[in-house]
Amino acid sequence: MLDMVDSLMDINRMEEGVLVAEVEAVNFKVLIERVVGKMKVVADQRQIALSNFVDPELPLVWADKDMIRRVLINLLDNALKYTPSGGRIECRANIAPTADSDREPGVPTTKDHLRSL
Repeated sequence: MLDMVDSLMDINRMEEGVLVAEVEAVNFKVLIERVVGKMKVVADQRQIALSNFVDPELPLVWADKDMIRRVLINLLDNALKYTPSGGRIECRANIAPTADSDREPGVPTTKDHLRSL
């Protein structure tokens, strides 16, 4: 419930142009593991297999930890709502190589890394 209130407040701040992100170096692997661990209870109740595959070499991500946590919870919550009982959800995060030699490899942002199977 608090996450919903925080999200609504963030939307209001964005609309007013005053949203301030509290950016820090975030261990994305740990964050994903914690979110998946919390959502696993709901997945088990709905008889949905929920697993995560996070590259152990994943670099720190410069982000607002609370906002990213809420985004992950929202994505998993939606996946749980629309995955039938007996289904499977995989949450993946890995280092994406870059074709541009001037840029460092980073974390891909495609929707393919959170999908219902």
